[in-house]
Amino acid sequence: MTCRSQTHPSEDIVGPFNGLGADLLIHGAEKPQVESPVTVDTAETNNPVVDDVAAGLTVELLDSMLQKQITTIVSIPLPSRLHFSRALKSALDSVLENPKNLASWIQLLLLPTCTLNLFEPKISMEERLGNRRKLQMDAINRALLCWKEPSGCFTLAQQLLGLPKKTPRQQQPGKKRKNTKLSACRRKLSNNHYTAAIRILSSNGLASPTPDTLFELQQKHSFARPPIIPA
Repeated sequence: MTCRSQTHPSEDIVGPFNGLGADLLIHGAEKPQVESPVTVDTAETNNPVVDDVAAGLTVELLDSMLQKQITTIVSIPLPSRLHFSRALKSALDSVLENPKNLASWIQLLLLPTCTLNLFEPKISMEERLGNRRKLQMDAINRALLCWKEPSGCFTLAQQLLGLPKKTPRQQQPGKKRKNTKLSACRRKLSNNHYTAAIRILSSNGLASPTPDTLFELQQKHSFARPPIIPA
């Protein structure tokens, strides 16, 4: 959908049509361009050095990171929120200053994946809730410090791509399944989301998709005609 306003000119970028919709549609933004790698002459050897930020942040790297399906945390720890907000503001400012720079867009898209990835305990002592929280916060702070480096995004992405693929845990035979509602409540409490935990405990679960359920919803939310907008 194209904006018809004369005061807000925009450009629509439509990708290949997959039968249901366009694979890529950016409204109000120009298509990012791949800039040539930045070269810096060294004083000792006079040889050009290619900047990793311009050379390494490519569409192929972004595709590899998305294919990796890296798990991120649900809630940012309170001591790390200020540092992450500063990194997010810097990434947004970089995109606003140069919207055509592909590397800036890739940095913005990879920021949560590179800095908020879920910490995986390696030994039994790290499995404890208190130790796991502290180690998760330390991992986030280290990643944010690395992110500030000139090639921090590329370095963190390479580290995550080098991790082995996780195998899904299989439930042991004869082991009872845990109460899903209780597990969800514990996760909310571990992230200090007390209101959400109370909501989970007081919930009766999802209603069955039956005509009776639809009738009850219609009684609670009665039909209203759409408003008439004057010319």
